[in-house]
Amino acid sequence: MRKLSAFPRLAVSCAMVASLAMAGPALPQDKPASPAFALGDRSQPADIRADRLEVQDNNGLAIFDGNVKVVQGRTSLETVKLTVSYADNRNGNQQGQGGSKTGANALAGNIRTITAEGDVLMNTGNQSVSAAKALVDIEQSVATLSGAVRLSQGESSFETEVMEIEFGGDADAPGDGIERVTAPGKVKLTSPRQTAIADSAVVEMAKQIANLDGNVMVSDGNGVLNARKLTIEYERGDSAEALPGDNVKRISASGRVTMKSGSQTANADTLEVRMADQLAILNGNVVVVDGQSTISTNSLNIEFLPGNLNGAQGAGGVRRVIAPGRVVLRSKDQTATANSASVDVAGQTAVLSGNVRVEQGTSVLTTARLNISFMRGGGSARGLAGGIRQIDAPGKVRLTSADQVVTADKAVVRMQENHAILSGNVVLSQGKNVVKGCELDF
Repeated sequence: MRKLSAFPRLAVSCAMVASLAMAGPALPQDKPASPAFALGDRSQPADIRADRLEVQDNNGLAIFDGNVKVVQGRTSLETVKLTVSYADNRNGNQQGQGGSKTGANALAGNIRTITAEGDVLMNTGNQSVSAAKALVDIEQSVATLSGAVRLSQGESSFETEVMEIEFGGDADAPGDGIERVTAPGKVKLTSPRQTAIADSAVVEMAKQIANLDGNVMVSDGNGVLNARKLTIEYERGDSAEALPGDNVKRISASGRVTMKSGSQTANADTLEVRMADQLAILNGNVVVVDGQSTISTNSLNIEFLPGNLNGAQGAGGVRRVIAPGRVVLRSKDQTATANSASVDVAGQTAVLSGNVRVEQGTSVLTTARLNISFMRGGGSARGLAGGIRQIDAPGKVRLTSADQVVTADKAVVRMQENHAILSGNVVLSQGKNVVKGCELDF
């Protein structure tokens, strides 16, 4: 998979909605308004236009109806109906001033909720959000968007049915005062390169962490990743816009992770991708299948070439693959086991180390270390399996078959020449017959 990290800024770019919860000290009446409504930049005047305005002072409601449009700075809100609920302040600080309290000053600081209904569309800069309804609870510092919610930035989008935004974070911290963004239902995130779906999503703005949970699937043109949970940790940004994008620090997946690309499938209990280290780690019951070949181990580390972190599949940017623990490799007619294995994709070599055992039919080879060289051009995962040039056992080696045992100090097998050489204290035993020599060539 390429660039699992590249999920868009949209997932946490909710500052445009945050502005509703910062509703300022004054609400306009039936003409363009200048008091700060705090839809966008609170230092800028707000302009609210609608076909009709009804103020129900007894109910504490101001209702803007028909072609409602609010503009403040570079932020705008369009909807069919906008309802503002405010507290009755006649017994409060305004008491004794006389006159009707239906004016803008009567609502100063008293807004409880703001509800936008019908074709809600908010725009700020290069971001936009649309929904059927938006409700901002000022007292609870929560905004809820519902009904075909779509948050967009450029070619990227975040779609869900309900999105909840909690405020309370530091306005100067990442998120511009947003503490948490939650999509409790199905979510779909798309960017030019990837699509991700999940049962739910939570973005912790202050912690700079995004969580996708439940039946997570990430796909691009190269493969598919499935997991129960996917967590993305970002480098600390300066704002909501700076959080997502290419500044991902770490990606982790859990709940039996499956990755598929072409003929290859990898399964593991967990996956961790460390962007700065150009490293992906598969842990727990790791099984990699490529056609009729299988690798089984408990941990698999994949090192990528600088700037080529393409995920745990596809070897185009892979530098080295390491299985630091016991590993089992199976093909159609062979099984190899070792205490550890390392594949240098760039160098076209592989090393099996520690209690190496290779079985083929009734034949068994055992040694402490086995070096494998591949033909140039066989650098993909598939090419490494089918392009072996030479196998070298530099230490003590033992080969057994149905009725023969051969031991030697070292062995070299040249695959293309179909030629094997055993050397140094070679002993060939067959029944009661024993042959000793310095070299056995066959």
